[in-house]
Parts: sequence; structure tokens; C-alpha cells
Amino acid sequence: MGKIDYFSNRGINTNLAEKTINGGLFSIVIQAVLLVLHFISLAILARILTPEAFGIVAMVTAFTNLAVLFSDMGLSTATIQGESIHKNEISALFWLNFLIGILIVATLFFISDAIAYFYDEPRLKEIVILLSLGFLFGALSIQHEALLRRHLFLVRVNIVHLLSAFFSVVVGVTLALIGWNYWALVWMTLSASLFRMLGMWLACNWIPSFQADFKAAYKLFKFGLNVTGFNFINYFSRNLDKIVIGKFASAAALGEFSRVDQIALFPLRRINGPISFSVQPALSRLQNEPDRYKEYYRNSLKSISFIGTPLVFFLFLMADEVTLLILGPQWTNASLLLQCLMPAALCGVTNVATGWVYNSLGHVNRQFRWGIYASIFLCLSILIGIYWGVVGVALAISISRVIQKVPGLLYCYHGTFLKLKDFTEAFMPSLYLSLASITIVAIFKNLYFSDMDLWINLLTSFFVYGILYLLMIFFFLREFFNLIFSLIKNYGSRV
Repeated sequence: MGKIDYFSNRGINTNLAEKTINGGLFSIVIQAVLLVLHFISLAILARILTPEAFGIVAMVTAFTNLAVLFSDMGLSTATIQGESIHKNEISALFWLNFLIGILIVATLFFISDAIAYFYDEPRLKEIVILLSLGFLFGALSIQHEALLRRHLFLVRVNIVHLLSAFFSVVVGVTLALIGWNYWALVWMTLSASLFRMLGMWLACNWIPSFQADFKAAYKLFKFGLNVTGFNFINYFSRNLDKIVIGKFASAAALGEFSRVDQIALFPLRRINGPISFSVQPALSRLQNEPDRYKEYYRNSLKSISFIGTPLVFFLFLMADEVTLLILGPQWTNASLLLQCLMPAALCGVTNVATGWVYNSLGHVNRQFRWGIYASIFLCLSILIGIYWGVVGVALAISISRVIQKVPGLLYCYHGTFLKLKDFTEAFMPSLYLSLASITIVAIFKNLYFSDMDLWINLLTSFFVYGILYLLMIFFFLREFFNLIFSLIKNYGSRV
């Protein structure tokens, strides 16, 4: 691997379309592999471990994952978004991340007793202490990954994520098979952080300097504070459901809810994540070119919608089959919970629509303010929903997300060159075509597929649905179909 100057802007704005297409398509392929790997590991572990084992670890991760936000402090986004950066600035951010990581480890050590007391579960103390080390590993790789993303070296980033996920799954499944119970999940999580840190250091050959310019890094740190403020509020509201269920229901109920939540949202995160990794740096480079920015934004949003929207409708229709296949028969309420979360998942398909704008245009202070309003509304909804149990929480989350969608977009676009129609024209076609396709599949499923074997039913429905959806795109949105086909063809010819 040759020496790369990660702090030069030479050529950073050239061939943006080609770079993002190459990186985005490769990312989608890798994320598809990760998705399969995730569901295979979940299917294996769900049959070895009990819902209680997943619930015990979920109790801890609802708190400890919050530390990830503070170990980052939004400094990776600051590195990616900045028009120009200097090596001494980024060295300062690296040492800040390292210091924050140490503080997080110490903090989690001291509050481990309090977390165990909150849930009345003494086993949580040792889990918290062990998992805290993962945040130190994460802090040591934040700036390396940010530099790779800034220069759109997305192939390297995705290979690291794939290998770290694979080896951590090997660790988790092996320990589960030899009887380590919930500790298998703990070590799987911790090893993923360690493997990712080692991989990022190998992929990015930058070595931080002790000649750190903390004064020059202040503007990036200030930017990061607003990002962290939003992420903190957003994270708390998104994980309050698990805290409330763990406190007022049971470990088994939380285990079931957390696994279903992963099934509902994990595929979308695996779609949104890689596309965002390509789109976010490109939009940051185009922030002073409104016309190019607008076109790039709409096309990116359209692409993410046409992938994620049909997936949500398919999960809703096939909830019984999907949960039975992945989790097994012992997870009794999983199908109903999955269907209740689908409206939230549909909103989640385009949850990056506002984040792209806030971060690329530097409007993170507005993002922070909206995060406060949205989180308060969601938290109140969850606290009301727990009255009806786990199903009530799932419905409360979906209702809250649907109500907030349009106001959130209007607030985000206010004062920019974007309008609500930029969103609707990109998203609505995928909604109409997905709804039409899934309606036809539902009829066929009830008439012809219901007596089939589970695997055959699922695969046949997916095949028919996919063919119908692609045919509708071909006949009603020929221009978009040709665009995607040409991108894939051009990418394949370069590989």
C-alpha cells in the first residue's frame, strides 16, 4: 500500500460520481454479505441461547452503546465534512478521542454497580466492565476510518467491517457452542471492536503525531459537539424502549423485542449505512454548488428508497415466516412485534434524508434542536405505550415516527435550496410500486403458497415479489431502470 497524503485536497472533488458509484455499489454488495452473515449468526445463536440470554446483554448495551457517541464526539463527521484539514488538527482529534475513551472506560467501571442495581440483576456488573474496553478500541480507530471515508476509500472500509464482523461471529458462535451462555454475546461484541480497530489501522497508514494543534482543532471540536448532542438525544430516545421494557417487563420480553427490532431495522441500516458513507462526503464537497447538490441528493434518495421500501413491505407480509425461520418457534410474539414496527421501519428507509442535509451543509445546530423536540415526543409515546406491554411500545414507536416525518423534513429544508417536493418525488414512486407489488404477492400467497414448506414459501414469495417490482420499474420508470442498469454494467466492466 503506497503512502497516501490524507490531508491534501488535490483531486478530492474530481470524479465524485465515479467514486461514489464504485464505493456505493461495492458497499451494497458487502452489506448484503453482512446481512446474510448477521441473520445466519442470529439464527444459530437464537437456537443455542435463550431469550433471557439476549435480554441480559440487551439490558447492558442499552446503556453502554451510548458511550460510542461520546467516544466519537462527532469528530469523525467533522473530519469528513471539513473543506480542508491539517494533520496536526486530526492528531489533536485523535488524542481527544483517546482521552475520551479512557474516561468512558473509567466511568462505566464506576457505574457498573448502579446499572446492576437499576435492573436488580447482579450479573450485569461484570458485563459492563468487560464491554467498556470495546469503547477504547473504538476510540483508537475513529479518525483512521474518518480519513478513509473523507477520501472515499470505501472498499477498504467495507472490507474491514466485513472481516471484523465475520471473525467476531466465529468467536460468538464458538463460545455459545461450548456453553458460555450470554458471555458468548459479550465476547462477540468486544472482539468485533478489537478486530475493527486493527483493521482500520492496517487500512489507513496514517500515524497520529504528538505535535497536535488543539487550538486549530477547536472549530472541528465545536462542530462535533453539536453532532454529539443530536446523537445523544437521538440515541437515548431510540433506546428508551429497551430500558423501559427491561425495567417494567422482563429479560425474556426484552430479549424478544431486541431481536425483532434487529430484524426490522438491521437491513435498513445495512442499506442506509453504505450509501450514506458514499453520499455524505460527496454532498459536503458540493455544498457550494446548489444545482449539483440538489440533483445528487435526489438521485441518492431515490436509490435508497427503491432498495429499502420494498424490503419493508416484504417483511410485513412475511412476518410469520421470517421470524419462525430466523428465531425459531420459542419466540412466540415475534411476528406481531415485527409487523407493529414496520411503519417505523418504513420511515426509517429515508431517515438519512435530513442527516445528509444537516451534516453536509454544516447545520448541525439545527439538527440538535430538532433532535430535542423529536426525542421528547418519542419518549412520551414509549412511556404511554408500555401500559399495553411490549406490543404497545412497538406501536407507540411506529405512530411517533409517522407523525414526525413530514414536520422533520420541513424543518430540515427550511432556509436551504431544498423543498419538500425534492423528497416526495424521490420517495413516493418506490412506495406506490412496492404497495402494488406486495398486494399481488399477498393474493398469490394466500391462494397458492400457504401450503408450501416454510423455505419454499419464503423464497417463492420473494422471487415473485422481486420480479413484479422490477417489471413495474421497467414499465413505469424506464429512465431510472436504465440508469441503475448502466451503473451496474459500468461498475462490472471496471472490476
